[in-house]
Amino acid sequence: MESTYLSDQKYRTFRSSVERAVKNFETSSEWADLISCLTKLNKILQTAMQYDVLPKKVTIAKRLAQCLHPALPSGVHIKALETYHLILKRIGSRGLAQDLFLFTSGLFPLLAHASMTVKPALLGLYENHFVPLGRDLIPCLRGLVLALLSGLEEGSETFERNNALLLDVSKRSDAVLFFGAVWHAILACPHIRLPAVNFLVSQISKQLAPNEQLHLVGEDVNRTIAAISAAFFDENVLVLRSLLDLVLILFPFDQQFPTHSDMNNILASALTVLLRRDMSLNRRFYTWILGTSSSSDDSDVASEQRYFEAYSKQPLISSVFDLLKRTDPNKQEGNARNVKNSLKSFRIVMALLDKLEIGMSLVDAILLESLQSLRVCYSYWAVRETSLGMKSPRSMRRKGGGEGRGGGGGEDVLKTVNLLCGLFESGFVWQFIAERIEKVARAMGHSEGEHFSISITELSSLVEFLLDSLFMRSNDDVSTIHLPTLLTHCLISLCLCCASSCLQDLTAGFQLCSRLLSCCEPSAKPAIAPQSLLDKMKSVCGSQLQQTGDCDLASCSIELAKLCLVSFIESHIDAGGLMCGTGRPSSEHELGVAFDALCRLLIDVSSFPVLNEDHTIPDSPSLSCFASERGWLQSLLSCITSTTSFTVFASATTTILDLAAVGVTYDVSREESHVSSVIIKPLITASDFNKIRSSGLIQTVVERLWCVLESGDLQCKESAANLMAQVCALRPCIEIVESTINDRLTSTSLMERRSSLQTFSYLWELTEHGSVNTLTPSYERPLFVMLENLHCSDTFSRQITTSWLSKLLRLGDMNRLLSPLLQVLLHPSTTRSRVTCTAMSGDWMKSNLLLYVQSYDTHRCRHALECLQSIVTADTHGFVSAASLSVVSQHAGQMGLRNIRSLLMKQEVNIAQSKNNKSTGDSSPVTRNYMETLLSVLLWFMQSYMPASISISSDVEKKALVEDNALIQTLATRICIVIVEQLDSAFASSSSFSFHLPASGGYIRALFTLCEVHEALLSCLAATLQQQLDRCACPEFLWSADSSMALMVEMLKLTFAVLRLEYSQGLSHRVADNAQSVWSVTYSDINGASCWQVLELCPLAQQPPLLTLILHGLSSVESECVMQHFLQFLCNALPLIGVVLPVLVQHVIVRLCTVLRRCSLRQSQLLVTALAHIMQFCLLRSDETATSSHSAKRSFVLDFDSLTGSSPLSSHVIVQPMGDKNEEGGESAAAICLFLLPRTLRSLTSVWKNASEVEHLFITKKLKELIVHLLQLFVASHDNVLLASAARLWSQFASTENNREEETASDEWQLVLLDMLKSIPVCAVYLNLIKQLARKS
Repeated sequence: MESTYLSDQKYRTFRSSVERAVKNFETSSEWADLISCLTKLNKILQTAMQYDVLPKKVTIAKRLAQCLHPALPSGVHIKALETYHLILKRIGSRGLAQDLFLFTSGLFPLLAHASMTVKPALLGLYENHFVPLGRDLIPCLRGLVLALLSGLEEGSETFERNNALLLDVSKRSDAVLFFGAVWHAILACPHIRLPAVNFLVSQISKQLAPNEQLHLVGEDVNRTIAAISAAFFDENVLVLRSLLDLVLILFPFDQQFPTHSDMNNILASALTVLLRRDMSLNRRFYTWILGTSSSSDDSDVASEQRYFEAYSKQPLISSVFDLLKRTDPNKQEGNARNVKNSLKSFRIVMALLDKLEIGMSLVDAILLESLQSLRVCYSYWAVRETSLGMKSPRSMRRKGGGEGRGGGGGEDVLKTVNLLCGLFESGFVWQFIAERIEKVARAMGHSEGEHFSISITELSSLVEFLLDSLFMRSNDDVSTIHLPTLLTHCLISLCLCCASSCLQDLTAGFQLCSRLLSCCEPSAKPAIAPQSLLDKMKSVCGSQLQQTGDCDLASCSIELAKLCLVSFIESHIDAGGLMCGTGRPSSEHELGVAFDALCRLLIDVSSFPVLNEDHTIPDSPSLSCFASERGWLQSLLSCITSTTSFTVFASATTTILDLAAVGVTYDVSREESHVSSVIIKPLITASDFNKIRSSGLIQTVVERLWCVLESGDLQCKESAANLMAQVCALRPCIEIVESTINDRLTSTSLMERRSSLQTFSYLWELTEHGSVNTLTPSYERPLFVMLENLHCSDTFSRQITTSWLSKLLRLGDMNRLLSPLLQVLLHPSTTRSRVTCTAMSGDWMKSNLLLYVQSYDTHRCRHALECLQSIVTADTHGFVSAASLSVVSQHAGQMGLRNIRSLLMKQEVNIAQSKNNKSTGDSSPVTRNYMETLLSVLLWFMQSYMPASISISSDVEKKALVEDNALIQTLATRICIVIVEQLDSAFASSSSFSFHLPASGGYIRALFTLCEVHEALLSCLAATLQQQLDRCACPEFLWSADSSMALMVEMLKLTFAVLRLEYSQGLSHRVADNAQSVWSVTYSDINGASCWQVLELCPLAQQPPLLTLILHGLSSVESECVMQHFLQFLCNALPLIGVVLPVLVQHVIVRLCTVLRRCSLRQSQLLVTALAHIMQFCLLRSDETATSSHSAKRSFVLDFDSLTGSSPLSSHVIVQPMGDKNEEGGESAAAICLFLLPRTLRSLTSVWKNASEVEHLFITKKLKELIVHLLQLFVASHDNVLLASAARLWSQFASTENNREEETASDEWQLVLLDMLKSIPVCAVYLNLIKQLARKS
């Protein structure tokens, strides 16, 4: 201890010298200064050698360590080593052992960086001062070993000396601890692994057994295993080679050391060398695995196999499993979650399986686990890529897309799957899976059997993953042999475990079989089942399998599916409810899902096509199992009639219906002698289904489905609706369904009837939104019953049906609603042709009428129109909106109904061909919506008559047919009226539906043009008018005299509705372009041919036939009723005429004045009232326009009843002035009235004279009041015109030239005129003037 020398003066002097020398280091700035300082320190240290202690040793050790920095020149290092030598010599071994930490911190790191001139001196220090320490080196053994290993460089001058030094240290210290330090260096310092491993290999004796060299493992086995595992991941191939040489000798598999766990860890790390694809590494690895000497030139294959099976196989399998567990991305963290890291393990597996000596021995153990790990890995990456918006690799593959540019994780996994399976023949993987499924099933069937860690559910998921991932389907053998074989094995397995497996496994198994079947393809030569497979089937089926010859795989699958069905029903379903195979209760949902999957499988298996190479018509298959007490069909039928579970009932019913549908199609093909290259032999033929239907089963099914619709939950109701649609898909069953529903809808019980209406409305909704069929059922008869209830007396029933209809219209479900009606209205029996009439000019309109080519079912058509009327009137706005926005479906859309477009086109073609081969052009039904379709159909019925040449034997039947047709015409007209009125209301109110249409005026013009509304309307109106005026008119067709008047009234109403709609849309506010040149000549001859011409794209108010018909109607003095209706129509329509009002007024006033001079007094009342109304309307329009175009509009009421009696059209005529919309028309019309006032006065004078001669005081008084009322219209604003007109008429009476017919009574006419004028109260002031005029005359 230094304290013992402090009293010695020489020591204190020595200490002071050392302190000064150490202090010099603080001022050193160059390496030369360091050498100078070290030289001074060495001189001091060479003195006072009697002292074995070193003063300031910590500071000195620190300074010396700094002088050994690698960046300093070797001169400084050598001088520092001299200082170390002097110090270590002074303190001796004992002092060094005490202060190892001080002096090794600088010396040990130097060897790795020392130059060749420094290394001998450094090694000398190690040899002379450290090695002699022996076991005292243990505290710094790791550092010393690390230092020596870092300098152990083969081929260098110091290699042998360095190697000997290591051996000397191992011998003098502790060998176990020494080699433990070596392993620690390998683990901690990758840069010294190569020399360290080479040193270890050099210390192994091949003459000694591994258990005799355990000191080489070190004291800590776990650290050694960790070091080996870490070294196997070294990038240096030389390290791996030496390490494999090490484990090959030190850790053979036939030794008890190390433990199995440690050996698995070593092997799992060693497996990574296979990824290097280095032949030398692979040779060393497989030499280790197979237990052969690396020096052996030729090895005994048999002995290698025995060694592998006995010692290395199980550790290798365990190591592979450990690697596969690490591939799960869900369990990885951070950077380890990389697809490349995950797939390395599978590359190792492929390398092992590709090794001939061990591959086939390993495949049974690791292939299944490898594929399962790949599936898990793919699931992770696929979900991740999908969440990032990338396309699924499998979806790209199904679409035929190529590999992604970026090679996503999922795509890389799929590549790996194909590479792995590509190591084997095409059918090996499927056979391997089949064996595994069968083993698992047998284990499940025997509770004491072998236990498997994988379930049928997981195996099913794996097979589906392979089906989606592998490219091997291009191989015909896969889809025609291997997959059908796998399917058969799966069915055998399910039969084995059906009674004992959980429902989840059974569901997965059944679904897997269906998926396999979808991947199979029919073969020209069906694959024959091998005898081994048939033997397995016999062991499962027992005596139930009757083999009559070679069995193909498809037949085997069908038999096994039947057996599965029977076994499942017996094990899991009884007559009263549910139970599982072990007797424990199970969830109805689970049972339903499993049973549904099984039923789907049976349908799919039975529907698998068979190639018909001979192109012959196959015979009908027999169903020997139909009458079998325990047959599959009987078991399936029991699930319909006996089970209380609706899910089971639904699945069983669906299966029966689907199998029956295949049978019906099969029988139809045979009856039609249809030969196909692919046939499907059904399990249930049409005759078998007829037996089932005749047994009342379908009736039972429908009734139960109806009960579920009434009281079941939502899911059951949806299923029931789909089943009901499926029952309707079989044509023989439609009547049963509709009859059952109709019985409920027409029940005598009011409450049941209400409930049934509600149920059917719900069924309708569910069928629309959830039907599994491509064609929805029409429910034609129940639909008509629902429509009949729209206007029933029961308020609640009416509310139900109205609500149903409104919702239906909001959803735009027009196809289902109207298709049954249009099927009736467009039936081929209603085919029509144009009337071919070329008689008088007035008969021209007849060519626009239609004639039926044969008699038709008027009762059905009338009923359909009444239902349509109920729809339109129940929710007019909703109907018009939906019909205008819904296009007629391209397909029939409903079961049992023909294509509406096709029927519509046939009708149009027949009509067009009979009208000078007119092309249908734009009226093609392809572009039609329901508004256009319905309007066309209604107009066809409106203008259609029965031909006079129709062959009906009985006059009574003919009369009834004509009367029914007249009723249909009237009904169609009324529906048109409602539709047109609602169109006007919808556009006027700017309803939401109008915003979906183009400009309203353009839409109306296009609609009317497409449907030929003007042409049909005017022709029908002309026909009815002619029928009223001439009972012998229209000999070409049959018409009803009793119904003709009612039809004419409806026609006038429709005409008024069309006028109002066109006026509200601005179509009547200007003269159409094609009418400009016609109007100037049309009315010069009111009976000319041009007066009957219907102009295209021209509003109805400007159509020449309209004015012609009005004038003919006003002239019908022989029919006062006709005259009255036309007068009423004219008064109502005046505000809607538009810009042609002056022309209309001119011709009407002239015609009225003419008729007034030859009609009866009662007719005169009608005409005078109408004339007053027309003039009042025109004069009021003119006055308001003159006052202000923006003034408030007035309306007045003309009490038509008080003047002429009751009117069938309306009790009052309300006139609304047009204002600034048509100011020119109003002024012109007023001018026409004033211009024609003399003619009017002349006619009124004649009426006044006639009225004065009649003794009937009431008629006389009433008629004169009407005339006075008319003349008062001119007194307020146009009294001068009135007087001028009277004066002109007075002069005409005085002129014999202008009054030749009554020249003897000219003065009498003047007196009548005078009498008429003086009856006007406000004209009394003019009486004197009139008298003076009379005296002068």
